[in-house]
Amino acid sequence: MAIKAIFQENCCLIEHVGSSAVPGLAAKPTIDIILIVNNILQFDTCEQAMEQLGYEAWGEYGISGRRFF
Repeated sequence: MAIKAIFQENCCLIEHVGSSAVPGLAAKPTIDIILIVNNILQFDTCEQAMEQLGYEAWGEYGISGRRFF
């Protein structure tokens, strides 16, 4: 997975979440994922690589200590 390659050992877990993760539930055509990382500050060094995959960095987006793409 390209995201795992970006975060390497900082990434503990990648989970599929949201409505598209529930079989049979009507959902938008976007897959929501959550990454659990060891060091959120190290995550910030990966913004450019994530943007090269097509993600747009939105920072904390109203939730302190988290990052939203």
